[in-house]
Amino acid sequence: MGFSLLAHALAAGPPPVEANTALSDFGLSVAATAVGAVQGALMVVDEPDYDVVGVVVIAACLGFGGGIVRDMLTGTIPPDALRTPWFTVTVILAAFITTFLHHWFRRLGRLLFLADALVMGLFGAVGAEKALLVGLSPFIAVVLGSVVAVSGGILADLMMGRHPAILKPGKPNALAALVGVLVFVVLTEHFKVHTNLATAIDVVVVVALRVLVDWKGIVTPTAAAITPGLLERIDERAVEPGEDEDQR
Repeated sequence: MGFSLLAHALAAGPPPVEANTALSDFGLSVAATAVGAVQGALMVVDEPDYDVVGVVVIAACLGFGGGIVRDMLTGTIPPDALRTPWFTVTVILAAFITTFLHHWFRRLGRLLFLADALVMGLFGAVGAEKALLVGLSPFIAVVLGSVVAVSGGILADLMMGRHPAILKPGKPNALAALVGVLVFVVLTEHFKVHTNLATAIDVVVVVALRVLVDWKGIVTPTAAAITPGLLERIDERAVEPGEDEDQR
């Protein structure tokens, strides 16, 4: 059955270009799906609460969850992930390969960290490119790409019964994705750089920023931590030099 599904996917080919999907966009989407599925599988493959089906489901959330969100926001209905078996086959293969080889993957070091950075960079690029393909402005393309870059992780966290990590204090990974998408849009729209090269630069930027943030130990502050300090500085500036606060 698995071989027949794979043969059907190969025969089906990519979605038609008239469905707002360019070949370059399709290739990048498949690459992002594969890396995201590996990341999702690595997140839960060692967890005793998840069986093989659970591993595939979480792999799918990271694999084409962002692509589905992208297509819904750009009006591509049904989403590209449902137009062709390629994406489903990619997720299943990536999930099963990761399941059988995850002990070897773990030996590669910080593969999960690298996979997470790659997913953000790739999905940010495919989200922005799709927005530009359907005629949205570069500004909206940056916003959409940033949303797509983190949406797969949000879906996976929700499926695992956790509060999405992006909503909690931690490393500013979403900011790294935003900068990467901004670089992608500037390169493709202003400098007319080829999509593949711009995507590669986008990914390098995101990975570099993630490494820098991890190295420096930078974390996002809570709103409660920002507000009191800000109000105190405002009050200090409101008091004139030499003027007693009780006399005001």
